[in-house]
Amino acid sequence: MGKEPTGSKEEREAQTELLYAKIGKIVVLAEHLNFALTQCSLEVLEVKGPQNYAQTVLIGQTIENMRRTWESLMRVHYIADTEAIGMIDHISDRLDKIIRRRNDTIHHLWLIGRGNEETISYEVAGSIKWTRDIGKGSQGGVKCTDRDTRDLEEIISEMQKLAALVWRFSGCVAIPIFDPNTGKPGNNFHYDGKGQLIDAPPPSSTK
Repeated sequence: MGKEPTGSKEEREAQTELLYAKIGKIVVLAEHLNFALTQCSLEVLEVKGPQNYAQTVLIGQTIENMRRTWESLMRVHYIADTEAIGMIDHISDRLDKIIRRRNDTIHHLWLIGRGNEETISYEVAGSIKWTRDIGKGSQGGVKCTDRDTRDLEEIISEMQKLAALVWRFSGCVAIPIFDPNTGKPGNNFHYDGKGQLIDAPPPSSTK
């Protein structure tokens, strides 16, 4: 027998609903991030041609396909700006990692509340995912992986940061029509002490 969860029935129900909300938030934020990637790509294409053609090409893509499209378009657009290319590579790498984590999260069988009796609190839930065991060194058949909800907030935070970075790049594409220097990515982003790209001008910038 597992330990009895602490707190009242009402408290456990509230904890359960919060976990569902976090997983739902990840799904919604992934769509927001996909929208940001789409709009930024639209900015590039609209500079080159009519809006209707750009929308026709981009509409309905999954977030992974949109990441690839966004990276390819941005690299072409900033082909002569090595600093911008480095930023695009940085964002695309982070996008790839968070998309993988998002996919892994929403495709697990989450044991929230019911089926989660082994935990003392319903604030954290476990999950199960079965996959085919393939590749070098595998034994074949099926393998089971598990994870819990403690990294949901980290996934949510990273998605929000990446959406902000993409939206700022969208502005960099649009602004040069009026002010090329202001729209230069090097004037609109900087790296923090941990090497993470920040959606703000360098601290020493007067822009």
